[in-house]
Amino acid sequence: MFARRRRGLVATVLLLFLVSTGGGISSLVYALRANEAQSEAIKQGHAKDAALRRTFDMTVNTVLDLPRRLEGVPHATELRRTLITEAARQLAHVEENLAIANDMQFDLARSYYKLGNIQRGDAGDDSSVEASNESYDRSEFYIAAILNRDPDNGLALHLRVDLMFRRGLVAYNHRRDMEQAEKYWARAKATIDRLSELPPVPGRDLRSDRASYEGSMAGVALMQGNVEGEIEHLERSLEIHLDRQQSTPSDVDIAISIGSLCNRLAEAWRRANNDERGLAFYAKSLRHLEIGDDHPENTGLRQLRAKIRARYGYCLAKSGKTETGEKHMRWSWNELEWLHDRDPRDAYVASSFALTSSLLAEHLVIQAEQSPTLEAARELYTEARQIAETGLRMTNEVLGRNRDMQTLFVSAGCRDLIAQCDEALQ
Repeated sequence: MFARRRRGLVATVLLLFLVSTGGGISSLVYALRANEAQSEAIKQGHAKDAALRRTFDMTVNTVLDLPRRLEGVPHATELRRTLITEAARQLAHVEENLAIANDMQFDLARSYYKLGNIQRGDAGDDSSVEASNESYDRSEFYIAAILNRDPDNGLALHLRVDLMFRRGLVAYNHRRDMEQAEKYWARAKATIDRLSELPPVPGRDLRSDRASYEGSMAGVALMQGNVEGEIEHLERSLEIHLDRQQSTPSDVDIAISIGSLCNRLAEAWRRANNDERGLAFYAKSLRHLEIGDDHPENTGLRQLRAKIRARYGYCLAKSGKTETGEKHMRWSWNELEWLHDRDPRDAYVASSFALTSSLLAEHLVIQAEQSPTLEAARELYTEARQIAETGLRMTNEVLGRNRDMQTLFVSAGCRDLIAQCDEALQ
């Protein structure tokens, strides 16, 4: 009865009620939908984070380990370059899209350190050095974050030692920046001293780090022209590694370190005008590197062994042991030719191949000059020219990527040898 008498008022009230009720229902619907969307977003966010973490774990545990497994595989340099490009992209993607938890920082620091090492050794060119420095910067960033939170973190401190030695080598070898290299190595030494005060870290040997420091200081002495100081540092480093080898005689890395140090000592004694001691250390180096016979897949070891054997052969020939010296040089030349054919993009193999070619070609030219017959001399000059041309081709390959001073020197030597051969043959 009230509604019939007051239809206009009731209609207005009902309209307002429906609007308000509808608005409330709509608000509730929108709220429920927003809550569902938020829940889905949270789920998707968790799924995204989980996917990013899996990508990170795969990069750390698989992708960055593949370059090591590619040792001895034909055209490994190109494969490594593809892998490290993808690894760098994946690590950057994870950093940009995932909140980095404390437990991820060491893995990231170690991963960027490994990535920098692979980039540095990838092709020996300037772009690789720049990329490795960027990776080393990221590694150093995470190491600093860990040590700011935990100054006695042994794993992070050991990684800092490794990183400082590597950065010093880059500054020393690629930029000849001795001041910067010494700063890096001083930080490494300070960290080693700090680690000596802490409980040992399983799997790490401070003796190896001390040996690396002595080897680094030998490089400083070399740049300063201090041959006596260079020899003293190298001998201390060698003594440490020989002591380590007694407990693990089959360790390939220790054998390579000893072989490399003996080679450096051979070169140092030659600079000191003691060729006899130089030859003795070359021979000692090769004895330790004979372990390469059991590891034919280790192309880095094979390349090092061939390069040292070529220098040893050259010095033997110069000392009067012509036949033995030439035998060593030819073995090295054939070995490096095979390694280069297996992986033409490996700049380190190409550089060693070029150096060995120049040494063997020079030896053959000397033999041609002393040849008793014109026919024998012509054969020697012809072969020497062909080998020198190979050396020149190798240097051109390397110089297209890295203007290394030794490669420039070898290139000039090969050109001079080719000119000598042409003049003699004419």
